[in-house]
Amino acid sequence: MVEDLDKLEGCISEKEQDVADIESSVNQCDSKLKGVATEKENLEQQLQKVITYWLLRAFKEDNDHAIPSATYMLTHSMESGKETCQELKAQGQGTENLMDFALKSERHDVTI
Repeated sequence: MVEDLDKLEGCISEKEQDVADIESSVNQCDSKLKGVATEKENLEQQLQKVITYWLLRAFKEDNDHAIPSATYMLTHSMESGKETCQELKAQGQGTENLMDFALKSERHDVTI
């Protein structure tokens, strides 16, 4: 009977350790998820800057190049922004260079 209690206590102790390990894993996943959410928010802000640039440029210049560019950026912004950020990350440049990457060949006539 005492042996059974000792085995049961050992089993309970193991299960408590398993629960602690699972809680630790959940906390790590939660932390990673928060990081991803923050990065997503940053990317959305950068994408909004790019869209704003093209819209302001289209209205300021009222030319044949800027208006289609603004339309393109609006209709394809999420997909192209995601691809651009993946390319930048693959190059080790991080996501903060999205604006420079998207506008690298453009003059900066419009202040964002």
